[in-house]
Amino acid sequence: SCILSWDKNALRHGLVDLSLSQQKDFSTALKQYQDKIHWVVGEHDQKFYNLGLKLKKGAKIRYLYSLSCGHRIYQDQPQQLAELIINPLRQ
Repeated sequence: SCILSWDKNALRHGLVDLSLSQQKDFSTALKQYQDKIHWVVGEHDQKFYNLGLKLKKGAKIRYLYSLSCGHRIYQDQPQQLAELIINPLRQ
């Protein structure tokens, strides 16, 4: 059997304190931003997909989808995420 040690306070901090609901609303700043914004969202993450659609109306957002994943793209599709980050830098 595998025994994992974890810190209850660290887990709470990660789940609650770093939640988007606890962060400031930067949508106005994003709308005023002049450079191109790459919005990376999992196609099954409706909350952030819809947020991206809302922000697209006032900002230069380019959508990059990581197929077949939800909110945690970096865990579900790490290779595809890396390519989405690296390819625009090569241009």
